[in-house]
Amino acid sequence: MNTPPFSLPDLLNVRIETGIREHRMSKAVVRIKDCVGRPVPEATVTVRQVSSDFLFGANIFMLGSYPSDDLNTRYEEAFTQLFNAATVPFYWRDLEPERGHLRFAADSPPIPRRPPPDAVVAFCKKHGLNMNGHCLVWDYRPYSIPMWLKDTKTCELLLDRRIRQIAGRYGEDIPRWDVLNESLSKRNVPDNWSEICPMPANYERLSFEWAARFLPKSAHLMINETTPTAWFPQYRLSFLEQIGRLLNDGAKIDGIGLQWHLFSKEDVQRVLAGEILQPEDMLRALDDYQQFGLPVHISEITLPSVNHEPAGEEIQARMARDFYRLWFSHPAVHAITWWNVPDGGAATGEAKIASGLLKRDLSPKLAYEALRKLIAEEWRTNLSVVTDVNGEASFHGFHGGYRLCMDGQQQSFELRPTSNDFTLILK
Repeated sequence: MNTPPFSLPDLLNVRIETGIREHRMSKAVVRIKDCVGRPVPEATVTVRQVSSDFLFGANIFMLGSYPSDDLNTRYEEAFTQLFNAATVPFYWRDLEPERGHLRFAADSPPIPRRPPPDAVVAFCKKHGLNMNGHCLVWDYRPYSIPMWLKDTKTCELLLDRRIRQIAGRYGEDIPRWDVLNESLSKRNVPDNWSEICPMPANYERLSFEWAARFLPKSAHLMINETTPTAWFPQYRLSFLEQIGRLLNDGAKIDGIGLQWHLFSKEDVQRVLAGEILQPEDMLRALDDYQQFGLPVHISEITLPSVNHEPAGEEIQARMARDFYRLWFSHPAVHAITWWNVPDGGAATGEAKIASGLLKRDLSPKLAYEALRKLIAEEWRTNLSVVTDVNGEASFHGFHGGYRLCMDGQQQSFELRPTSNDFTLILK
């Protein structure tokens, strides 16, 4: 089967660009004054954006996993040069492979794709990466439930203990948490019932009660769902109803995680053929989630190259670029997370597809460069302005941290929709 080309309609591109300008940028006014408070006209000021308010991340499951220092360094550099956020693994099955023996410490026995949290947190703090803990409660046996857990009647006490231990060690360092993961998705596929671990009654609500009790009040607690449940109309209503019900029951839900996985070449072909996950449909879905007034996290993205030839990489890059633009343009979305950064770094069964931004040798694919151009260039503001007779200059910039520079003097400021007036006083 030949792969059709991928492009967005002109009208949709206009909507996306308009949304980016309206929701991700604001006008800023800069005033330059001398040491006695007089305006400085005709002053050239360099404006440099140093950080973004929007979170662009990936899972960091391959940290320290390569056989050589060179490969580990290349992975780390590729990660930190593109992303400002990281998803940290807290899968119960691998965090506590033996009952009572937790793999928190950096020198814990290695498990593929499960670096010990201590090592990950230290790396993320060193590089200023905003962290998301994934995930606290998940009833799926193959990836989440420990093999030693046979008597599921004890699950409630064990989950209470698990979240309390994690919160006590990492609550102050990790601001965002996927509290409840995929609680609906497996129930939409009857053949998967055998893979679901029996959980306590009302465990969805209990999950948020435990997290709210043990984590700091500032913690951002999220509910996360799979691609069909999050996006497909026939399943999305059940997720919307669940969110509304839990909120009405008093659950502290601070954000909504929407996965976006294409696990096969056939899935990619269906998107390209207009059968699933069409841009207009996704915008309508995001409008549906916006009713809750909660930030949306595009939480897990899998988008494979449809083959190992340049044409396959080109399609992956074009799709990644345009879907990132679409998500970035919608006011409900506050974070976007690619899932597996390198080819070969996915879970068993998923690693056969080339869904990374890096090749197996950790060299960048076209999709990596496409996202780097968006995140580090197109969606960053760097320019020079000249003050008028009143010592003022204005510009439109992306929300985030900035540094003003003039005659060797600097002033830092944050550009946000409600904070956009800044003064640099010369010494």
